[in-house]
Amino acid sequence: MKVALLTNEMPPIVYGGVATWILNFMEMFEGDPDIEIVPVFLAQLDEPPDDFPKRYPGIRVIHGPEDIATTFSDIDACINNLWVAFDTTKSIKEYFSDRLLITVCHSLIRMEHLTNMGGPITKNYFEQEITFQYSDVVVLISNSELEHYRSFGYDKYAATPQVIYNSYKPNKIHVEFKVNNIDKPIDKRIISKMIASLISRFLDANGRNFVLLTRLSKFLSIMSFITHPADLIINDPYMNNKIR
Repeated sequence: MKVALLTNEMPPIVYGGVATWILNFMEMFEGDPDIEIVPVFLAQLDEPPDDFPKRYPGIRVIHGPEDIATTFSDIDACINNLWVAFDTTKSIKEYFSDRLLITVCHSLIRMEHLTNMGGPITKNYFEQEITFQYSDVVVLISNSELEHYRSFGYDKYAATPQVIYNSYKPNKIHVEFKVNNIDKPIDKRIISKMIASLISRFLDANGRNFVLLTRLSKFLSIMSFITHPADLIINDPYMNNKIR
């Protein structure tokens, strides 16, 4: 299965923290026999350097909506990380309405605009709403972001908001599953199934059928093992605490 990883940030083109997230995401699937991550770079602010194909084998470069039809023709799903050019996101869904589009919201631009006290850099914050309108799932990086997402009225769209905390590289993770107050070891695959079940319920409720749901659960889960259901505890020596 081919999964497009859409972004406008890849080193050496870096504007913030998205580039690091992109590299970690691709690294997690290196050599995976079932899922091929296809990086798709939007050259909207900067053109990629000549060595991009060597740095990132299989990378595809687009410049706008006019490139969507050919670039995404063989793609099964798209993980969108754009914070600019939201018409590109809209075009993907218009061309391929049956493909699952998951938007990772690294930051709510409207909240940034309020924090910046109306600065010019974030004055077009309202355009981000286009992405939410055309996504199937919107991944938010914290419960606080989810609260703001709802307070801004973005939940009026059909996209299902899901909190999955940002990933990191721990040295060791031990996961416990609480069942009737009995601690049992839990395999990471079980967490993947939990996430898959959540998205399956969303799609079933909307009368939609995606064969690739089982596969999608895998790359959704690597964004973090933490979805914070009440019965899940993460014991992580790297963070030296328990997160419920």
